[in-house]
Amino acid sequence: MTPDSSRDRVVVLPYHADPLQQLARDLIHHHREQLPDLTGVTLLVNDPQVSGPLRRRLLDAAAEQGVGGLVGLAIHPLRDWVQSFLPDGVRVCSSVSAELLLVEALRPYQHLFNQANPWLLAGELQELFQALTLGEVGLPADCDSFIDRLQNAYGVRDSLRQTLGREATIVHTLWHAWHEQLRAQDLTDADSAHLLALRQSLESLDPQQPLWLAVADPLAPAEQQWLQNLLQRDQLHLYLQGQIATTPAGYPDQHLWPLARQLALPDAPLPETPYTRLLGTVFDHDEQPLQASARQLAQVAPDSPARERLAVLLADNAEHEARAIDLQVRQWLLAGKTRIAIVTENRRLARRVRALLERADIQLADAAGWALSTTSAAAALERWLECLEEDFAHLPLLDLLKSPFVFADADAEQHRLATWRLEQDIIRHENIARNLNRYRAHAHDRRKRLANQADITPLLDLFDRLEAAAAPLLALRRGRHPAAHWIAALQQSLQRLAMDRALEQDAAGSRLGQLLEKLAGGVDEGAFELAWGEFRTWLGRHLERTHFRPRPTQQRVRLLGLAQSQLQQFDALILAGAEQESLPGHPAISPFFNQQVRHELGLPQRETHYAERFYHIRHLLEAAPAMLVTARAEQDGEPVVISHWLEHLLALHQQAWPEQSLLATTLADQANAAEAFQVEREPAVPLPPPSARPVPVLEADLLPPGFSPSDYQQLLDCPYQYYAARALQLKPPEEIREALSKADYGERVHRCLQALHTPVAGLPEPFDAPFELANRAAAIARLEAISQAVFADVLADNFEHQAWLGQWRAFIPGYIDWQIARRQGGWQVCETEQRSEGQLGAVAIRGRLDRIDRSDAGVAILDYKTGNTIPKPAEVSRGEAIQLPFYALLQQQQDPDQPVAEVAYLHFEKPEKRLKLNCSLAATELQQLGEAVGERLQTLVNQIEAGQGLPAWGDADTCKYCDMALLCRKPVWQT
Repeated sequence: MTPDSSRDRVVVLPYHADPLQQLARDLIHHHREQLPDLTGVTLLVNDPQVSGPLRRRLLDAAAEQGVGGLVGLAIHPLRDWVQSFLPDGVRVCSSVSAELLLVEALRPYQHLFNQANPWLLAGELQELFQALTLGEVGLPADCDSFIDRLQNAYGVRDSLRQTLGREATIVHTLWHAWHEQLRAQDLTDADSAHLLALRQSLESLDPQQPLWLAVADPLAPAEQQWLQNLLQRDQLHLYLQGQIATTPAGYPDQHLWPLARQLALPDAPLPETPYTRLLGTVFDHDEQPLQASARQLAQVAPDSPARERLAVLLADNAEHEARAIDLQVRQWLLAGKTRIAIVTENRRLARRVRALLERADIQLADAAGWALSTTSAAAALERWLECLEEDFAHLPLLDLLKSPFVFADADAEQHRLATWRLEQDIIRHENIARNLNRYRAHAHDRRKRLANQADITPLLDLFDRLEAAAAPLLALRRGRHPAAHWIAALQQSLQRLAMDRALEQDAAGSRLGQLLEKLAGGVDEGAFELAWGEFRTWLGRHLERTHFRPRPTQQRVRLLGLAQSQLQQFDALILAGAEQESLPGHPAISPFFNQQVRHELGLPQRETHYAERFYHIRHLLEAAPAMLVTARAEQDGEPVVISHWLEHLLALHQQAWPEQSLLATTLADQANAAEAFQVEREPAVPLPPPSARPVPVLEADLLPPGFSPSDYQQLLDCPYQYYAARALQLKPPEEIREALSKADYGERVHRCLQALHTPVAGLPEPFDAPFELANRAAAIARLEAISQAVFADVLADNFEHQAWLGQWRAFIPGYIDWQIARRQGGWQVCETEQRSEGQLGAVAIRGRLDRIDRSDAGVAILDYKTGNTIPKPAEVSRGEAIQLPFYALLQQQQDPDQPVAEVAYLHFEKPEKRLKLNCSLAATELQQLGEAVGERLQTLVNQIEAGQGLPAWGDADTCKYCDMALLCRKPVWQT
């Protein structure tokens, strides 16, 4: 059918046809006399994804007429094009202002919706108001009339009128409040402006201007009437695709039915082929038994009409599905197919497929893109705002400073060095977790301790720039301020960070800059006051809703959503993620009105959603000569229900042609094979050899100069761990702790006990009276005072640290009682926190002894333990836990004339349990065990120096807390 006569200006094409190609050829043929200049011809398509393929087909059609190029042809979305006909003086409320305006209108009526989030409610109301406006559903001026209308629509009794009145009151009140806000600012909402522009275009449009329109989206009643008027004026060529029937037989047919009824279009049945009959049966509402339908199909076609063009892959799980798609695309590309589409509504699956294909250097043209909030540019912006919220906490601050988007105008090496100094010298070494002034103060303190040798000027300059950049936004942190002021302050802040320059050089960053410009231009100067939290919510919502689409380098493989595939044909197609949750999916549930009321009011319903989705699915099933439909059986361990239409198709096909399966079993098996996951490249890069248990040999010059108890213990627990952590010094840096850890708590307990018995600078004097019952209260008071002083600095940083102090204070009376008993046993404290060094043959040893007591029997060494567990006595006796005998060796090296009578742990386990010594070793056992421990250490060092390897034991208890797991790669060599 060609559009050369007015009665044939509506072209309805079957699903297998290429509507863009037909439209291009008809347009070029119709205007062949004026080629190549098509000035004055307007082509309207709503989806931007269609514009590129349509332009190529237009050029191909022009080439068939002997014309090498085209000029003057205008291609626009319908809604954008009609805006040009708006009367002068009509101010359209932008989408940015619309959301803020509606939130503003909601504030006086919070009592109507209790604790509902106003931003989410505004989004729901925007959709409802848009449907009411485009459907030209007027709400009466008084609420009672609206309640009467709803009562009739719901069909409820008068006794339920009060319950119904709440819903009606909310919608009616907010509808009129919204429009009062618009009138107060002399604005027109975008949908009302669209309807006005449609009407105005009929009056202002040049009668000689030809319009060409391809439609696949549902149209509002006013748009349908507009089309009818233009068709009656013989000014419009309209292209549709699908089946038009007086009585729709299935969901796909219902999609075009409202438009066909408005335009009084005659029936346009689809061409009958065995394949179209099979698909028609799948989507038909006919309740004929499945077996009867299958018999009829088998009688028409003894062989399956779908087997050569359609395959179905039922994957075991999401990863299996993604690998199968990756494999199928690569096979099609090798077969020479150049227009391949992957259509899915499952963005998680789409991301995984993109990653697999890009691993094989196959770039996808992603029509949907991804949320701008997930890009590195938006992450840098988020980190900056977190710095302001969290008083420049070290985590967001370091992430920000290491981002390529900040301080683009600074010397890169100098900035890197200043950031490194901040992290290593101030944050890690000084353990300062936040606040620019504290960072400054500790930078000055560090310079003083280093006798002014440290140059802190770059650090101070960095702090000054951060402070200056934060000033515009910090000035607005309190109170409410216009949205325009927030955006202006944010832009000024980014300029001072030099982020604006870096964002311009990045594709996603440029999109972020455009969004900020859109927000700045979409709000009035003095309107829409927001607090900080509301500003963050508003900005975050726009970052989530705005999508970034990288410019594709090629168009061979396209990733599309269901609606983005409209009107297009492909060489090969994958309809991925055919589960009920995605295809067709479920319509969003509106909190306002049930389906019956929406039908009575003329609003979109659940059936409208399904009709549109199934229309696109039905089109895709004939959009390519080669097609794969995929679905997964489970997701995250939970079973997944495949789409009902796919289940119906498989069951119907199995009944009609039991010997001819649609299942892509070969592809499924290939996708499970390890070879399918490998990507060969030219030239081939040899794979590394299989990993084995590491057994490195330590070079003599890398052997540490001495051994502490922890060094020795680590060498025993896992020689490889010792090699990596101690010899190669690969131990990771300690984390910055804003809250005390168990280790921090233990260190402070040690300091408290040290100060109780021996002088410590900066703390109260030690308790110098005898530890006896008469002095018990005084000793407890002194240890309380010392403890308060030791914990004072961390209490200032974090009030939660009171819990750690409280935990320690609960031990204090028990410790004093134990100390009194200890003194009565003849023991006297003589040293605390004693650093000792010694020599075992050629091996240097060192350590810190928590406490040394003396009595007539000799010396006792005590080690404080504040953790939950300590070594078992059997482990100590067998020489597996070497700390206690190692301390005895050290003490004997320091004072060979004084025998070591005892070594033990003093374990602060639970306050309610009486303190006692654990794992105590007496002189006789200690002598033998200490000598054996020392001899073993010398033997081990000799073996290392002789070149004996340091293997990874793979012991489960040691590996559980090992920092070297990524180097050792135990899971690889174990399997």
